Amino acid sequence: MESSHFELIEKFLLNQLDSNEKMKFIKILNEDLDFKKEYEIQRLEHEAMELLIETEITQEINSYRTTRETESQLFPKKLKSEHIYDLMKLGKYLSIAASITGLIIISIYLLNKNNSQVERYFVTTANDSIQGISSNSSDTFIIKDSINEKNLFDESINKSILPDINIVKVNTQKINHYAVLAKNFYTIPKSIINRLKSIESSNEDESKMGAALNSFETKNFKKCIDQLSQIKNKNESHILFLIGHSYYNLGNYKEAVLNFKSIVNDTLLPMNEEAKWYLLLCYANLQPEYKSEFEILINELCSDQENQFYEKAVQFKDASPLNRVELKNKLE
Repeated sequence: MESSHFELIEKFLLNQLDSNEKMKFIKILNEDLDFKKEYEIQRLEHEAMELLIETEITQEINSYRTTRETESQLFPKKLKSEHIYDLMKLGKYLSIAASITGLIIISIYLLNKNNSQVERYFVTTANDSIQGISSNSSDTFIIKDSINEKNLFDESINKSILPDINIVKVNTQKINHYAVLAKNFYTIPKSIINRLKSIESSNEDESKMGAALNSFETKNFKKCIDQLSQIKNKNESHILFLIGHSYYNLGNYKEAVLNFKSIVNDTLLPMNEEAKWYLLLCYANLQPEYKSEFEILINELCSDQENQFYEKAVQFKDASPLNRVELKNKLE
């Protein structure tokens, strides 16, 4: 990812910062929303890489198991030598998995051998709050009652730089791997934006549309929504489409859903297929609340080879946890 704070965030995630640097990092995270957003994206990418490695290994082993079960049913009297050959193939897959796992463990050890384990903590202030970070997979934060606790920070640190801060116990949410994938699949539809610029309308509406498109392209999405809402025919598909994208980029996925669904529900409206694809990405970001809607829509897109987003939908499904669930169900 491209980030002006990439190295700093990477060091924090790998537990390579000393106590004083961690304190400063938390202070920035608590005060700078852009920095917080960069951190969250980078943290999710770390989780995604672990998931992809795990998925590849699981698929290799599951593929072998499926093949063996099929052959056992078709050829119950298979020669012993062939069984030995199959065991050798399985050994190859397991050795690959062990090698990858070993490399990961060694890398983590080398990166962290001089550092203590990253602790989970939740920092609260009078103005805002941030969520803690951990290198383990627990869903519960370690309880830290005060910033003065010796086992959390060095006593030599100047506590005055972070006034009125307490560490409290909270429950964390599991990573939404669908949202990680949605981030990688989402692109602002520049070709459609250019098409919208050529749409004819009244002089007044044309001026408002031009201003709204300019706001969208400069990523002033709130202003874009306000400007589009002032257009008389604001229920036209291209306006709903742009409002949907504006809400999406603001992280208000439920409002984005409402606008994209207005287009999807009317198959005669222009940009119906485009709206359906971006509706899917909205559902991905709203997991697990919109689990059934997501599964229905992605299966629909993956079964329609004429749809321009067919290949993307298949790629998304193959990379998602949903694919692993279906593989598991087939094996069972």
